[in-house]
Amino acid sequence: MLINLFNKYLQAYYSAKNISAGLSDVALETSGADLSEIFARTDKLRVRLYIQRTRYAFKSIFLLYWYVAYCYLGLINTYQIAFWLALVLAVDLNILRITGQSRLNFEATPNVRALESKINLWQCLSALVWSLGGFLLATHSATPIEMQYLHVVFGVGIVALAVPIMAASFRGLISFILCSSVFNLIYLSHHMDKLSLWFYGYIGLLLSCTHIGYQMHKHTKEHLQTLAVNQLMSLRLGAQNEELHQHANIDGLTGLHNRRYVVDQFEKMYNKATRYYTPCSILLIDIDYFKKVNDVHGHLIGDDVLVEVAQLLQRALRDSDLIGRYGGEEFLALLPMTNLLEAQILAERLREQVENSEEIKLQHGFGVTVSIGVAQITDHDTQKHLIQRADEALYKAKAAGRNRVVLA
Repeated sequence: MLINLFNKYLQAYYSAKNISAGLSDVALETSGADLSEIFARTDKLRVRLYIQRTRYAFKSIFLLYWYVAYCYLGLINTYQIAFWLALVLAVDLNILRITGQSRLNFEATPNVRALESKINLWQCLSALVWSLGGFLLATHSATPIEMQYLHVVFGVGIVALAVPIMAASFRGLISFILCSSVFNLIYLSHHMDKLSLWFYGYIGLLLSCTHIGYQMHKHTKEHLQTLAVNQLMSLRLGAQNEELHQHANIDGLTGLHNRRYVVDQFEKMYNKATRYYTPCSILLIDIDYFKKVNDVHGHLIGDDVLVEVAQLLQRALRDSDLIGRYGGEEFLALLPMTNLLEAQILAERLREQVENSEEIKLQHGFGVTVSIGVAQITDHDTQKHLIQRADEALYKAKAAGRNRVVLA
């Protein structure tokens, strides 16, 4: 039963973390397994989004490398520019490789948080290299001090670009901000006499970026939590629909389709055959002396025999054919695109397989046989008349001694 208790539990959980889950309209069965499943799904969705954003951002950052290197020309040594460019390309290309492999094998990844930590580690290394670029600009530039302030703007710009990319992983974002600020903070702290305002302004900008990143992370996580709940509910609804389908269309004993379903499919096959003038046939199959089996060996043995015969018949039919339990020990098989002669050959094969079944003989100490009536759709048949003709053929098979196939 779906209840609202689970919804209230989720809201209380997120409120404790100052996260409004936004799931007030969601009702779900409450259990520890539900919570674990939702949190696990949220983590997978979050890390998948993190990987997607990281790979997407690489396209833009790749162009930024060359723009920054161009801006460095004339300000610092060319070899230093090449050194920095090689470092940042090597690190970010490795991030691209890791995320590419992770994306391909994501569903098979047992621990997405470990994968997230691995990506965060390389992102931190990338941040250190980017920060090193600003440090080189500040310490090796031959330009006036005003030009050296560019490294502060450069550092804040890198952090600002990282916020929307890394918002899906707040721990990764914090680590990136700290690593990307290391060299800048070292430089500014060593020149506090001249750059104190820049130092405090830089700290303020970093805190602002952190706050914005937290808000983006919070809203991203809220959305992903809602999506995870919707996915879980969708899976459950799908499972419930499948269960309802099984109850409505599957015979509980034999596992074959029940009378309701097979008659419905028979109507569709009949309509299609009469519309397009294609040959179609049906088989009415009855287990011989089944009442005697029940009377002598008991109904439990009779049920076992019924199930075993049903499985034999289903395995022997073609993929295009359909068989269902028509009633009691009687089965109806639909054979689309099959004329009377082909249906007779198939019916004989079914009869022989049941008669020669070693499984039934070994398990119960006796064999069983079936009688089969075969009928093909004609221009003058109605659905009821076709069933009636197959039933009459089945009656003739029983009257003639059973264990045989008779054509209508």
